[in-house]
Amino acid sequence: MNRLLLLLAMLLLGTPLSAHEPDRMASFQGMASPQESLARFREWFRTAYAKELRLYKKRIGNPEPECKDAIVQFYIDTLGRPHFLGSNPDGLSDSQIEILKTTFNRSPSWTPAVQKGRKVKIKYVLPIQHGH
Repeated sequence: MNRLLLLLAMLLLGTPLSAHEPDRMASFQGMASPQESLARFREWFRTAYAKELRLYKKRIGNPEPECKDAIVQFYIDTLGRPHFLGSNPDGLSDSQIEILKTTFNRSPSWTPAVQKGRKVKIKYVLPIQHGH
């Protein structure tokens, strides 16, 4: 039960997913801790995603794309660039996936994670909530 609660808390807050904890986690905009980095990225992402959604509506004549809450998986590559991997639930609309990918492509770079002196990829999950 405690393990399930911990997993749920990690998913709600956003968390790195890695087989081995790197010596130094990826950092977003100079934040000192992984929690601060994810919190700052979550703020950036929420604003950028809303902007992309408005642009999408304007570009296609303002119909409302179907938007569902989702848990997004992404990774930070060895150059610090975020890459969209996918989301749960499957079955998001094509327009929502396009907006998610565009938002990730426009993200500022991160400082990559480091393991044994080498830059490494690290995978994260991030909850995306609509209308909250």
